[in-house]
Amino acid sequence: MNIDGKQGAVGFTSVLFPFVYPVRLIKVNENGDVMRDKNGLCVTCKPGEPGEFVGKIVKGHPSRGFDGYVDKEATQKKIAHDVMKKGDMWFRSGDLLIMDEFGWMYFVDR
Repeated sequence: MNIDGKQGAVGFTSVLFPFVYPVRLIKVNENGDVMRDKNGLCVTCKPGEPGEFVGKIVKGHPSRGFDGYVDKEATQKKIAHDVMKKGDMWFRSGDLLIMDEFGWMYFVDR
């Protein structure tokens, strides 16, 4: 149970103000590769569509920074580039979630 009593939900993000907490669900294929649109940006999931949970990386920000791992290759696997706009970077959690129309998120595989 979460703090708001929403059974099964593992988190919440505002569908009205997504800039407040910059996380998204992006589409990935069965191999875990990011799916992109014709402009080369990631395809975000609509409510009810499963996707990988990502969070925007903001260098120097106390809670949105990502310094990476000792293993540089592992670090690169965790970063998605050009998610919402060219040049941005987002941390790939590796978790598949689904979001309802109100912004509540649930694990797909648990």
